Amino acid sequence: MHLAVVHHSAGTETLCRAQVVRSTSTLERSLHSPDEDRVHLHWKVDLAEALDVRSTAAFTFHGVRPDGRSTWEPRGSAAARGATTELASNRGHFYVWAPKVGSLKRDATWKPWPAYAKYSINNI
Repeated sequence: MHLAVVHHSAGTETLCRAQVVRSTSTLERSLHSPDEDRVHLHWKVDLAEALDVRSTAAFTFHGVRPDGRSTWEPRGSAAARGATTELASNRGHFYVWAPKVGSLKRDATWKPWPAYAKYSINNI
């Protein structure tokens, strides 16, 4: 699977393609929306190489920009680096994959549960 992103900069467009190594997604009801049919999607991906994108503008869908935060290790005070990157990424996948009130559909391109076995809801 590949992720294709059109990056706009200084009047030019560049198509970036990145190989998706692992992908976890869930479709959920938007429980706090006045529209009872509203849903939202969580999608966590690990890419083979980092994208050099400093904005979420390239990922805009129907005028909505995604929440594209860096992967953080909660026990530290900075973005995950080195040895903490895999731990932080697994926590992100766990958050997306874990059953929640309003979950409609979950999917993963890998078997997430062995990596999640050491986590509990209290440790997220």
